[in-house]
Amino acid sequence: MSGQLPHPTIAATVRATLSRVGRTLTHTSPVRLLLLICVTIAVTHSLTMLSLHPWHAILPGWAHSLVESVLLVIVLFPALYFFSFRPLIAQVSECQRAEAIMRESEHKYRQLFECLGDAALLFDSAMGRVIDANHEAERMFGRPRAQIVGKRCDAFFPSEKAQEYRQRMTPRVGGATANLEAEVRTSDGRVLPVHISTAALTLFGRDLVVGLFRDITEFKTLHGELLRAQRLECVGALASGIAHDLSNVLVPVVFATDILRRAPREEQEQALLDTIHSSAGRAIQIARQIIAFVRGGESRRTELQLRDVLHETAEMARVVFPKSIRIREDLPEDLWPVRADAAQMAQVLMNLAVNARDAMPDGGELQFAAGNLAECDLARNGISGARPGPYAVFSVADTGSGIPAEHRDQIFDPFFTTKPAGQGTGLGLAITRDIVTSHDGFIQLISQSGHGTKFRIFLPAIAASEAEPLQRQGSALPAGQGELALVVDDESTVLEMTCLALEKAGYEVLRASDGAEALAAAAGHGAGLKVAVVDTVMPFLGSHAVIQALHEVNPSLSIIQTSASIGAARNGDRAASMPHAFLPKPFLVEQLLVAVHEALQAQRLRGNGK
Repeated sequence: MSGQLPHPTIAATVRATLSRVGRTLTHTSPVRLLLLICVTIAVTHSLTMLSLHPWHAILPGWAHSLVESVLLVIVLFPALYFFSFRPLIAQVSECQRAEAIMRESEHKYRQLFECLGDAALLFDSAMGRVIDANHEAERMFGRPRAQIVGKRCDAFFPSEKAQEYRQRMTPRVGGATANLEAEVRTSDGRVLPVHISTAALTLFGRDLVVGLFRDITEFKTLHGELLRAQRLECVGALASGIAHDLSNVLVPVVFATDILRRAPREEQEQALLDTIHSSAGRAIQIARQIIAFVRGGESRRTELQLRDVLHETAEMARVVFPKSIRIREDLPEDLWPVRADAAQMAQVLMNLAVNARDAMPDGGELQFAAGNLAECDLARNGISGARPGPYAVFSVADTGSGIPAEHRDQIFDPFFTTKPAGQGTGLGLAITRDIVTSHDGFIQLISQSGHGTKFRIFLPAIAASEAEPLQRQGSALPAGQGELALVVDDESTVLEMTCLALEKAGYEVLRASDGAEALAAAAGHGAGLKVAVVDTVMPFLGSHAVIQALHEVNPSLSIIQTSASIGAARNGDRAASMPHAFLPKPFLVEQLLVAVHEALQAQRLRGNGK
């Protein structure tokens, strides 16, 4: 009838049955299969013999057939086992072991392939078509495995470089791996720098190539920052050398004008000398700031008046920033002091000032301001999490483009920058935050896109200054009483001006242009020599050796070390057991006389203590 399913034919039924039996026999052990054959033969023999006996002899015939069948099984099983099935059993067992080994090998290969930390592609060495890819490859290329397998490996490279990369990826003769740096294109169009390592192997009877792709984006970024840091280190060394040479030029000018200004002169001549002295003093401040900025890694925290650091930074900005940027200062006279490292504070201010300059390419206003913040004012200013106590606050504000809202949470992250490539390292604000945090302070950002930016720095203030400046402008300078001083410097002009300044102040002075002359002069005067002013950088003998030798000749000698070099403080630390001070170049006459006066006073106190 139409509409009814046709009955299966007898042939189809037999084929299905035989197929099921075949599958069953395939998974049956050879011994069981042999036993089944023997039992089948025995049963067939019994049934055949029963069919040949008359019905009244069925029972005796069945018993007789059963005995014959049992004997048949006993005879047939060993014969078939030893002469036919034993080799077959061994062959089947070997095939099963090989199959198990193959499955285990496949499992290990898959596990190893997927556990590789790099993206891995397995491709045909002849056609270059990918035949396998791991999960890391899916993640790197942004495609599922089904969209990777079957493609040529060239498809994952930029088209203009695909042929070159394909040739360089071919493993070398002899089994050596091929290594190269390349670029791959992801599904979203991004280009990633990668390191590729390829090797030839034979797998499943095919000549294949395995390629490992490692994303080196972070490595490239760090490498670029390392190169920039090395360039900055070279610039720092150059700046140090320039500052040292500049100080040797400036010290004689400052000393000479200062000495000439102290003599009575006409008003016009005095004004000229004041101008020369003021300009040279300004150059000295710039040299000091260069030295302090380059020496930023060394932390020496002292009681610091932020007003001076802010003023010096503003003066430097007036010199080096475009004239289209107006520099304004709002610095109160009664600003509280802080305990901080002057070089690091200068670095913080320069980082913020440079960012402000870059935000005003067409000009604008840069403001340096400061103020005091009592503990009771913290909550009112919306500041939470601050350590209780008074704070000195300084700010750097600009009228530039401002910081977009989506970037404000990232600006302090290392290597984050919105500047074009090659114009910013992304480290300035990160270093600024680290320096401020290390001083137990914090930063507050106030910015609005298109309306400028202001950074406020909060540093814990100290209640009162522990030491007042020894010399105020207009007060008399300390004078000598005929004490014998030794000046050691290889720069003749610096040597002569330093000696002249000390002689004008009432000291007797010995001159030495190197360490050998200094030791000879000290040995000739013994304990009569009271103080020595020694430059760090000298020919023949280094300052450390000279200071040690001078101390051996005259243990009570007070030694003042001078230098504009970056490593001077470290050299001074090596001689920390000897009583001496460090006077950084370039220095003023007042600073020299104060340092000598303090060294002699300390010497008298040591003598009284004995």
